[in-house]
Amino acid sequence: MPQVAERHPTSFSRAEFDNWLAQRRADEGLPPIVPRSGRPVFKQWLRDAWHGIVELPEANTLGLLCERDVTMVVAEHAENATIAGHSLRLEVFEILSLNRPKRADILTQRFRQLTHDASRRIPEIKAHIATQISRIEQAIAEHQERLTESDILHEIRKLEERLSLRKFIDRASRAIRELSLQAVNRRMAEGIALHRFHETFPGARARGRQLLFIAGPTNSGKTYQAFQRMAAVKSGVYLAPLRLMAAEFWDRMRQAGVPCSLITGEERLLDPDANHIASTIEMLATDAEYDVAIIDEAQMIADKDRGWAWTQAIVGVNAKLVIFVGSPDAENVLREIATRLGEPLEIERTERLTPLEVMDRPLDPDQKAEAGSAFISFSRRDVLAWKQTLGSTDCAVVYGALSPEVRREEARRFTAGEAKIVSATDAIGMGLNLPVKTIVFTTLTKWDGEKEVTLGDSAIRQIAGRAGRYGMHETGIVTALNKRDLALIRAALAAPAEPLPTIAPIAPHMKMLEFLAQETGKNDLPSLLDCFAALPGDSDLFCKADVSSMRELAVQLGDFGLPLDTQFTLCACPVDTRSGDQIRIWRQWVAAVAEEVPSPMPHGPRFQADGSTGSATQLQAAEGRVRLLAAYRWMHHRMPELFPEIEEAVAVSSAVNQFISNSLKKKTVRRCRRCGHGLPDQHQFPICDPCFQMRYERND
Repeated sequence: MPQVAERHPTSFSRAEFDNWLAQRRADEGLPPIVPRSGRPVFKQWLRDAWHGIVELPEANTLGLLCERDVTMVVAEHAENATIAGHSLRLEVFEILSLNRPKRADILTQRFRQLTHDASRRIPEIKAHIATQISRIEQAIAEHQERLTESDILHEIRKLEERLSLRKFIDRASRAIRELSLQAVNRRMAEGIALHRFHETFPGARARGRQLLFIAGPTNSGKTYQAFQRMAAVKSGVYLAPLRLMAAEFWDRMRQAGVPCSLITGEERLLDPDANHIASTIEMLATDAEYDVAIIDEAQMIADKDRGWAWTQAIVGVNAKLVIFVGSPDAENVLREIATRLGEPLEIERTERLTPLEVMDRPLDPDQKAEAGSAFISFSRRDVLAWKQTLGSTDCAVVYGALSPEVRREEARRFTAGEAKIVSATDAIGMGLNLPVKTIVFTTLTKWDGEKEVTLGDSAIRQIAGRAGRYGMHETGIVTALNKRDLALIRAALAAPAEPLPTIAPIAPHMKMLEFLAQETGKNDLPSLLDCFAALPGDSDLFCKADVSSMRELAVQLGDFGLPLDTQFTLCACPVDTRSGDQIRIWRQWVAAVAEEVPSPMPHGPRFQADGSTGSATQLQAAEGRVRLLAAYRWMHHRMPELFPEIEEAVAVSSAVNQFISNSLKKKTVRRCRRCGHGLPDQHQFPICDPCFQMRYERND
């Protein structure tokens, strides 16, 4: 029988290595240490026993790196360094190779070899540290005029962690790049001069403007006072956040016998005899001169996406008297701007013309809705659902996706009494003067694009203030559907207005982009928008606006080599970025512009002016069609030769708007989910009473 070779165990023995350590400490006259128990793994033993190993002469110049499951012996150097006058503690190491020995008795030899390796590597580490410090100080010296102490400290403090040599060199190189980039950004910021933004409007600065802020809550007659001043002068401009508001002011001026033109992004109704203009705020021509300018809803300077347009208008409109109309919470930021401009600001305060009353208890769900009530919810789906619940023929609707023409028609129906109730989103809080007696909040939460949020006090006041139209109702009434919401409404109306942050956002204009292109050598809009977003200067009154929405379109421009101004115009187009179809058509427009080929009016589903639908999906398609045609009309006014079919677009828009209006007036019948029978108006539940009774009896 052949002899089987004896197999030696390969598992690690902590006891063997503990004995080696105890013997070596005894040999060196060091006090004994109590061995720790732990897993039979060499690296774990090394971690547990290191405090005893490092006192041995063969290991006392070594270090141990312990990070999560990593345990490595290292050659380590620590020193106190000075960079640009700032003291730092640097700790840099290199990893030494130590695999698990087969026997404990060879550890002494292995540690001596590692110590020898460390003695060679530490001078190399010192040399690398000195080289990187020299590079950083050289970069600081080159850009010293444009770097602050906080800039320098922020970067060099990143070197104070315990770092491997490779990471230390990477961190140093990154610090040099960041400091250089900050210096370049600060140089570009100085060239763009955000803090001197007001100086880019020499006409307004030389005019000797007088500023007037008419501050007050909703239904306090603010806009009427401003209207009277503008109607009495030879020339003026009214600047509104919505086309609907501009059109309403345009109507009011003409009814007063004052010739007036209407200018919006997609519409030009020019009167050759007019010296007055009603316009959306983005359409302001800062080189034109006026006697009076009215800037409505001045508190929208705090708006994330459009606040830049209010900054531009407030600072740049060339008028002898500039009237701001808005809520009192805008007073601080307007005062700060006036101080920066060196222009006098007068404040006129208005009070509500009718009192506002909050109901003691929530609205009774079994009670029939009172005529003149507005039910407020915060999504298109909920608005249409409430329309069905309240009675589809007796209920007008207002929500943001509707075109201004349809919203005006729905407002007319409600004002004329053709519709007794209105179901609306918070769009009712701006631009529509409806004869609302009672505001009913169906909820106080809304989707902000990322999550559900509770309405702030300012928004609650803005919407609630629509109740009690002066001259039509003696009192405005506000209520909700539950006690919790009612308590929040009562607290919001009683709370003082919280001042807006004192910032005035500035969006990049063509001169800024051309300067950035010259400085960076880049000509693509996404890169230049990134450069703008990276500029310092957010601590000043005049700060950078959020350009993420424009960049969302800019990255889809493609590589057509378009001139910068053409890229900028295309990305300002009001196309719906949430619609894949609209983005696809917009990209076709981009390609056509690059090839200088005219784009016809976009094709799409046909909606007859005398038609209607009861389908929510088809209604949504019609709304999207109107938005796309509005974008085409907007492009026509910037590039008329390349978007020539304006008459067709206007005619089709009118027909689709009529289709939508017909659909909103159409009687729709909600049906029981179980039996399919029609449900009565204002029925709260998705099933009818007989089906509910049958289910109750069956469960019983």
